[in-house]
Amino acid sequence: GFQLALALLAGAGLVQTRTAYLRRRQRELEAMVETRTAELRATQAQLETLAYGDPLTGLANRRLFNDELRHLVAQAERGGGAFTLLLVDLDRFKPVNDTHGHDAGDALLAAAADRLCAAVREADRPFRLGGDEFAVLLAHTGDGATLEPVCARILANLALPLSYGEASIEISASIGAAIYRDGESHEQLYKRADLALYQAKAAGRNTWRLSP
Repeated sequence: GFQLALALLAGAGLVQTRTAYLRRRQRELEAMVETRTAELRATQAQLETLAYGDPLTGLANRRLFNDELRHLVAQAERGGGAFTLLLVDLDRFKPVNDTHGHDAGDALLAAAADRLCAAVREADRPFRLGGDEFAVLLAHTGDGATLEPVCARILANLALPLSYGEASIEISASIGAAIYRDGESHEQLYKRADLALYQAKAAGRNTWRLSP
């Protein structure tokens, strides 16, 4: 009887040891999964930044701009309020590259992005579409009176001279604005803003035009 009791105790001890081991192993595996999940999330965030971010200026890129524009149009269709698209082009950017080199051009684009961000409100989203083309999506903006100060600030900020080495680089910008209309597609809105931008350039640059 005594030996049987000993055997049972030893068996129970083994079961306890094994259970404790399995529990510890489970915790280790859970910790590993958590770490791996966090790593994957970080990698995903990096990939999204690469896919949707412009490496030179740190602004969102054309791909994200297209997504956001579609999203705002869909929201507006559901009664989400008017918004405005601004297309911003730097004037005579090519001569900067030709005269001062591409590094100066890059420095100017990075500075332009910072100045653009400083000119718009917290709720507004600036983008770099490529080259010297930028865009801003102005939330809850549906009339020219609200646009006037925003466009004036952008033009004033972008016209400030930039010190680059010994040189002082001066540049200006042109802006085309289009306020979303009911029933309009994102392509139609973009075309109207693009036409307004063309009119601003034709009017002598360093100005803005609102699409009728």
